[in-house]
Formats: sequence, structure tokens, C-alpha cells
Amino acid sequence: MSKETRLITIKVIRHNETGLFVALSDEMMGLYVHARTEEDLLERIPVAIRDILEADGFNVVNISEVDTPPEVDAGFVPALRKFEASFGSQKAA
Repeated sequence: MSKETRLITIKVIRHNETGLFVALSDEMMGLYVHARTEEDLLERIPVAIRDILEADGFNVVNISEVDTPPEVDAGFVPALRKFEASFGSQKAA
């Protein structure tokens, strides 16, 4: 089984009135994650990525955040974050 990786750019935004964080991606249809805190959001993003890839028939090995942008370290939102997904070949249908 061959191993592939995919880099997924996630846009993180925060609603001004409620403070709710939302993560979405133009690169991965259906990825839409929300949470009350940024920490909860960062825990939920890999789960959502895994669920989408597995629903598409991939055997997911690992998902991790890579290349945290400097605006995140400075506390700014919105920010673009990148996650790398490692997975095996798509299962036969």
C-alpha cells in the first residue's frame, strides 16, 4: 500500500459577537468545524479531516498541524493554518 500526504489549508475566523471560532477549507469540501475556544477548535480539526478522508475511503495514518503562521503566535484571528494528512491508498469500492 502506498502512502500519500496532503497539505490542507484551514481558514480560522471568529465571530465578533459570540466569540465562536469556525474553521473551514476551500481545499476540502465539507470541512466546517466550530468551537467556543481555539484550543477546542484545534482538537476538532484533525478529527474532521480524518472523518472526511475515511468517508472517501482512505486509510488515514496521521494528521498534524504544520507551519503555524506568525500571526497565530501573535494572537491574531483570522489566520490560515495548515494541517498535513498522511494516508494510505484509497480502498476499493
